[in-house]
Amino acid sequence: MKQFWLSVRTILRFKTYTAINVAGLALSLACVFVLVRYIHQERNVNRFIPELERTFLTTLSAKEGSKPVVSDSEDPNHDPNYRNPLDHPEVEAFSRFMLREDYVVSGGYRYQMHTLVADSLFFRLIPYPCAEGTLELEPDEALLTREAAVRLFGDESPIGKPLTTSAGRYVTVAGVVDTPSTKSSFAFDLVLSKSLLDRWSYVFQEVVRLHHASDVDKVNRLNAKPMALRMYMNQPVTFQLFPLADYYLSDKVAGPASGLLLRGGADMLRLLTLVAGLLLLVGVSNYVNLYTVVMLKRGRELGVKKVFGAGRGRIFCQLYAENVCLNAFVLLLVWALMEATRVPVEQWFEIPVQADLRFDLLLSAAVLFLLPLLTVVPPFWRYLHAPSMRSLSQVSVGGKAIRTRMAFLLLQYVITFCLMVAAVYLTRHLHYLLHTPVGYRTEGIVECRFWTDNPGYTADYQVYRQEKNKWKGIFALIEKRVKESPLFMGMAYGEPPYQPYHTEEFRTGDGESASVHCLYTNREYMDFFGFRVVEGRGWGEEDVFTQYKMIVNRAFLHALHIDGWRTAPVTPENRLWWSMGETAEVVPYEIVGVMEDFRIGHLSGGNTPVAFVFNDVDKREACYVSIVPGKEKEAVAFLHALYDEAVGAGDFQCAFLKDKIAALHSQDRKMTRIVVTFALIAIGISCLGLFGLSLYDIRLRYREIALRKVNGAQPRDLYRLLLRKYFRLLCVTFVAGSALAYAGISRYMEQFVHKAPLSAWIFLTAGAAVAAIALLTLFWQIRRATRINPAEVMKSE
Repeated sequence: MKQFWLSVRTILRFKTYTAINVAGLALSLACVFVLVRYIHQERNVNRFIPELERTFLTTLSAKEGSKPVVSDSEDPNHDPNYRNPLDHPEVEAFSRFMLREDYVVSGGYRYQMHTLVADSLFFRLIPYPCAEGTLELEPDEALLTREAAVRLFGDESPIGKPLTTSAGRYVTVAGVVDTPSTKSSFAFDLVLSKSLLDRWSYVFQEVVRLHHASDVDKVNRLNAKPMALRMYMNQPVTFQLFPLADYYLSDKVAGPASGLLLRGGADMLRLLTLVAGLLLLVGVSNYVNLYTVVMLKRGRELGVKKVFGAGRGRIFCQLYAENVCLNAFVLLLVWALMEATRVPVEQWFEIPVQADLRFDLLLSAAVLFLLPLLTVVPPFWRYLHAPSMRSLSQVSVGGKAIRTRMAFLLLQYVITFCLMVAAVYLTRHLHYLLHTPVGYRTEGIVECRFWTDNPGYTADYQVYRQEKNKWKGIFALIEKRVKESPLFMGMAYGEPPYQPYHTEEFRTGDGESASVHCLYTNREYMDFFGFRVVEGRGWGEEDVFTQYKMIVNRAFLHALHIDGWRTAPVTPENRLWWSMGETAEVVPYEIVGVMEDFRIGHLSGGNTPVAFVFNDVDKREACYVSIVPGKEKEAVAFLHALYDEAVGAGDFQCAFLKDKIAALHSQDRKMTRIVVTFALIAIGISCLGLFGLSLYDIRLRYREIALRKVNGAQPRDLYRLLLRKYFRLLCVTFVAGSALAYAGISRYMEQFVHKAPLSAWIFLTAGAAVAAIALLTLFWQIRRATRINPAEVMKSE
């Protein structure tokens, strides 16, 4: 206890330096904690599953070298070539599930839902906690997540409440699924039983548990031989198991089309780890630097203790206790700051964090007990090797001590400058991505989702006919209202032009091959988006769905090295359409037109080879309307009212096409916000360190300043004298930081085909910003120093 109060008194003796140290370290650690907690969460997805190491997803590969896709291994066609890939003694259990965008009706209102369709074994393999009721699901029952239950029923208990599914079946809520202890890959609001329908119109996926994790190699070897199955148009396919623990951050496997089996970004986590490390280095460097200044001011104190026989252990314990006390106060500030800013930080950075008490305690313990070792060792080492009389004879130490402090400050500013360059460049790159023309019309276009398919429509012809008549009536009303309204200029249906969905391998007669994005379109779709055919022809009255013709872009011709496209038939690896009476033979396609390239997916990628295949089949999943300029607000309100009239009251999915395209760059936007914000914070921390260091150095030179003033020195001479050292430091920072920033950004941007240029003005802007803030920090102290009264300084000396 005596040691504790001695440490507190010592800390309070140096109020200014203590305040600067606490502020700088608290800011740094708060930023680091935000990032590290998010990184920890993303690297521990699905860890709530006790047997995660023995749990796998089934994947399907259509050909050697292609990326496998998460699938199931069921064979509903009873194909004679089928070998059950899970019929092995190493398999303990498996469950089939499906994730899809869906809806339920409650109280006459249609709620859009992320729906999980699962069999009875799913929650035994993926053990979500139960908040209420039971997770044992009967065919006529449903489960809701806690958030979905509140959304549908408020504070009332949902147990026993009726719901109507998109298949027209009535179910009752049997239980509420609670939030697991870690983040999950499975994104759902509603759970339905797989037994609700005899047959579903969508593809299932499969989760498998083995008796031993090491059995996966044996099972995959046994399943390595391809099977030619009818359900895959006699294409040889291979089933393999992939670890669920690796799925979230892996790019080796393609997820289901719904996107509800969540994926993370390993590259982004690596970048966030680098940013967190740099911020920690800035904060710790600032802390060590200013603590070194405090220890120099305490040189006589330690020298006296050494003369009077204070042992090494006693001095070390005193210094360590002082730092533990200081860090405890810093931790209180850090957690208070994080709690106060939790909601805005999660919304601004788009990095919601699920609390992990054990990890948070480990983080706090590391700061409380390990960080003090970094700050204690340098002054303690100096104490052990410095002669006692030297400490007693002077307050400060020059030479190596000054160089060490400047080296720490240089390190802080190099890191800060690198972060500032990254912030300026990423801002420029994001602007470049968001304002790069995509090659088709996007202005004033809204994407709407009026229709959701009945999940059993392909299994029952009567259901299919009913559903078709139903949507025909709905879209006849929608088209009539849109054409009558003066708010709209046009309407079209089809797949989103910005999103790569179906890809197919094409080959030429010369043996060239390339992966091509296939888009099913008609003339109205191409005219609506302004796709321009520059050679050949577009779609005409003579085109039909069951034909072997297509329109391609220039990237298609380039990828397949086609010069004379009019006489160069190309063949897909699989049939692009199927009709009764057609054989399974794959027929070559004739190219009838060539259009300009346009962007698909993330705009930093290259020009994607695209093939437009004619489609006159009634498909109305995505609807696009063009709004009269200046009438956006009224048009969106009109569409909401139209949805209620045509479909019924409910959640209407509607978004501007520009916003949909911008959403493709959500990771870039998130990364830019993080780097820009933390670069500014790093500047603030570095300026705190510069303020504390210059406060000490300039005050040591008050006698020199007084003598120079007595001898006629002007303020400008004193400014030049006092700024010289720090100006040199900023110059070295600019040179070293520019080289490091250029190398780091160039390495990071290697994967981007289209990217903003790394111009000289980016480095100059970052350098000017850092230098301006640093010099403003110095200006107040130098101005104060130039106004001292020489007589008072001489008297005090």
